[in-house]
Amino acid sequence: MRHSLFIFAVLFFAVVSAAGKAGEKSDAGDESAKSISPIAVSMNDSWQFVMPLESEVGMGYLSGYGTTDVSGVFVETSLSLSPGFQFRKRRLHMALTVAYDSREALGFDLDERHPHGGISLRFRPDKSMDMGIETDGGMRFRPGWIDLYQPIAGENNEYTGRFKRTDRNSYGHVGGDLYFRYRFSKQYSGEMYGGHEYLNYFDDPGYDETDAPTHLVPGDRHRTRGGLQFTGATPERFWRYSLDLRVENTRYLKSFARDAKTGYTHTAPGGPPANPKFHTVAFRARQRNSLKLIEDILQLVVVAQFTRTMDVFENYYTSNNFAGNIDVKWMPTPRLELSVGYGIAYERYTEDGYQAGESPSDNHPALDNGDAIRDELSHDADLRMEVSVFTPNLKLFADGKVKKNMTNLPDYEPGIFPASSIYKINWDYLNWQLLCGLAFEM
Repeated sequence: MRHSLFIFAVLFFAVVSAAGKAGEKSDAGDESAKSISPIAVSMNDSWQFVMPLESEVGMGYLSGYGTTDVSGVFVETSLSLSPGFQFRKRRLHMALTVAYDSREALGFDLDERHPHGGISLRFRPDKSMDMGIETDGGMRFRPGWIDLYQPIAGENNEYTGRFKRTDRNSYGHVGGDLYFRYRFSKQYSGEMYGGHEYLNYFDDPGYDETDAPTHLVPGDRHRTRGGLQFTGATPERFWRYSLDLRVENTRYLKSFARDAKTGYTHTAPGGPPANPKFHTVAFRARQRNSLKLIEDILQLVVVAQFTRTMDVFENYYTSNNFAGNIDVKWMPTPRLELSVGYGIAYERYTEDGYQAGESPSDNHPALDNGDAIRDELSHDADLRMEVSVFTPNLKLFADGKVKKNMTNLPDYEPGIFPASSIYKINWDYLNWQLLCGLAFEM
């Protein structure tokens, strides 16, 4: 009943007051939003009706999804409409966004449907100021995914490689962003922004908040963020750069904080009082550079980022994350675009993030390779080709992605770690996918 009411509220909110690419959209302080040439109809000397449209459909093959070992053919579709009105060359812009994204997996359980949408309001009192609000709401349905934390045991409680299905990866989201930008000159501008988002996950039938509050825990949370961004450019726009500083506060509603080193939560009935709910504060610094190596032909983007995430209870999840990526876009002709990207991220926890047990009964094996500090390293690569056909708005595309993740966290082994379960999870994985299709925008 609770989820039914929440679904109704979110869908109502999405129709009348949510905006952008819900959940996964770029934040107000980011520069990654892509502009397109929309349908535009002048209503009079002051008002204009505009309707940007984006659509994409493709078929591909994927191997692996995080730690889940699945593979097969899938179909992805997306559609976004943003009808709106603008006054006197975008001095005032109001729009309603309605969008739908989906992935249909053929032969394996990884379906995903995401209806979302909302409103945005932008006001430009003069050429130097720009302010606005974007709201956000929708539902991300992930029906019947296999659950590595719910293995189906054999007759003698042995590992079988079969798992129960769950909807607990599905969630609703509601949120919004505010921003204020000021242009100091043609080359320099600054921005203040902030936002809030609430996520409400489906509860799995196996979740028991009283007797097993740390098993199959829904990821319900409130996340609030705010930041400052400075953007600059050389006079000829050869080099554009930005520095973004952000603070993000996340409060989980059902997950408990963990003790330093041991990871205990003290939630077992009859034991000591349970820890407080999990709460993190993160500080992020992001520096981005965009260089036009050859005007309208070759572009280079380099991004460096540092994030300090603090577990405010006892630092069990406190970490430093260093990340960077480089993207090259080549447009040898007006109808052909090739892009290649590479990203790397390294996360290192503190000495409070893990500790091997002092005896076998502690069931906390040593980290791999004899390490004393938990860490994780990932590599991402992306290659995309787009070819315009018939009209510049219609494009054939091929997109390939690869991700390799490595960590010294011991793998889960049936009956060994944790000894009380038959989990089998390899935290080191290699995922890849190839997607080909047709994209349209205007």
